[in-house]
Amino acid sequence: MNIISRKFGSNTKAVMLGLLYGLFVTAPAVADDIEIYTGAIPTASGAAVTANVLFIMDTSGSMDAIVTAAGGIYDKDVDYGTLTAPLNCFDKDKLYVDVRLDGDGVPGYCGATPTYSIAGLTQFNDSISVCNRDNSSITNNGFRTDKYVQFRSGSWRGISNETDKIECRSDRGRHGEGGSADYASNTTGSGFSTRRRNEINWGPFTAVTVYSGNYLNFLATDPPLGKTRLLIMQEALESVIDTTSGINVGLMRFNREEGGPVVYPVTPIDDDRAALKAAVNALTPSGWTPSR
Repeated sequence: MNIISRKFGSNTKAVMLGLLYGLFVTAPAVADDIEIYTGAIPTASGAAVTANVLFIMDTSGSMDAIVTAAGGIYDKDVDYGTLTAPLNCFDKDKLYVDVRLDGDGVPGYCGATPTYSIAGLTQFNDSISVCNRDNSSITNNGFRTDKYVQFRSGSWRGISNETDKIECRSDRGRHGEGGSADYASNTTGSGFSTRRRNEINWGPFTAVTVYSGNYLNFLATDPPLGKTRLLIMQEALESVIDTTSGINVGLMRFNREEGGPVVYPVTPIDDDRAALKAAVNALTPSGWTPSR
């Protein structure tokens, strides 16, 4: 029995040692996030394996939508209305609703022969707005999108003049005119109620974007840039291609139904950057985003 026990114990030890040795010599390669992009992925043997990266581009029809962004950076502490005319054509103390940013853009409202009419814009003095949520957002960013209503003729309606008070939906239950009545209501003479059940129905009102006059003067001096979503993505990827080395890169796009084809095979990025960028820039928006 002792001989059998010793043999069993010896065999067990040998098996366990073998398993442990196997775990160490076959340890999987693990990469940190940064190593995926630098290509320095270590293996158990110490050799480096080049990372393979496949960029999948959304080329659905929605990528043809125009994204508008200011060319520069808005500084709320700068009075852009002090600039040389005709670029200071907006009143910095007023708020303007749904200004056109397409076509000639904001500069189209200014100049000796303006394309658009400032007088035709819905506008009001910021002093009549009781929308507390607007204060910091419009002051700091120059604009804000919300549902706005104006209390005129005893009820809340759309904005149509520069004198009656204006409220926004995001203020509901948070701030009225400074008292405890926080809900816009048509059941009181003041236009506000402490009871939520008396609140107006915000559903029929459409969200609009309100801009400060100072921000519009800024846009008039530094016109916003309009680019498609796809173009923005292509430019970003081009920058990555130009500034990355030591990895293998491929390119894939969406198709009209499922997944999508690989339009540029996974190859060393340093071999032919021009060909890879050409494949990126050849993509066009069409179809839809695969969902299955």
